[in-house]
Amino acid sequence: MEVIRKLSEREKNLLFILLIFIILFFSYQFGYVKLTEKTDALSSENLELNVKLNDLKQKDVAREKYMEETNKMIADTQNMFNHLAASMTQDKNTIFVTKLEKEAGMIVSAISFGNINEIYDSKEMANSTNQTANGTSKDTSSDTSNVENTADVTAEGNGLKGYQSSITINYQTNYGGLKKAIDFINNYHEKMRIQSITAAFDSTTGNLTGTITIDLFMLSGGDRETEPFDINGIELGTDNIFGTFELPVE
Repeated sequence: MEVIRKLSEREKNLLFILLIFIILFFSYQFGYVKLTEKTDALSSENLELNVKLNDLKQKDVAREKYMEETNKMIADTQNMFNHLAASMTQDKNTIFVTKLEKEAGMIVSAISFGNINEIYDSKEMANSTNQTANGTSKDTSSDTSNVENTADVTAEGNGLKGYQSSITINYQTNYGGLKKAIDFINNYHEKMRIQSITAAFDSTTGNLTGTITIDLFMLSGGDRETEPFDINGIELGTDNIFGTFELPVE
């Protein structure tokens, strides 16, 4: 205080001005600047929230459309699953050929069963997708070793697995029967396709003879259960297992 009393009036005024300047500086630096920075941050955050809000409003307007499209996709996927077999065995395929014989009025003299090959694994597909997303290049090629034909291919684990096999039949029928066979295969409730077909006219019988190779598909895993089937109604035994015929009399 003694020092202040010794100061002149001019020095006191200068000291007062300096004090005011210091107060203003600190008010600006720690008040206005900080407040401005916080205001800018809030404005930026508010802008982002407005963008998200507008996006949510637009999605809410189209909510019904999205729900309808989602339900349609679920229904389409389920419909696809319903047309894919959940099991693949020789006895089941033999019953299919028996139905084909009856529906098309053809005679099947031989059936050849192809190997069952794994063509899809949802777990490996998911791992491959994740590794691609993470920028890795690890080889995730699956082992498509053959499954024993005499054993049922059943679901293992929760992942979906797809399999493909084929059957080749030697047939004899007329032209109308061949068209019925093609229609029966194309419209069968389980997914399959005709890989190849051969047909030759047999002058001895007046019918067509040849082979049809059919690709079969199966999807197992997840909640899919092997569908039951029976052989009731299949006639057992025949007078001639080779299906020979009498030559026309000259």
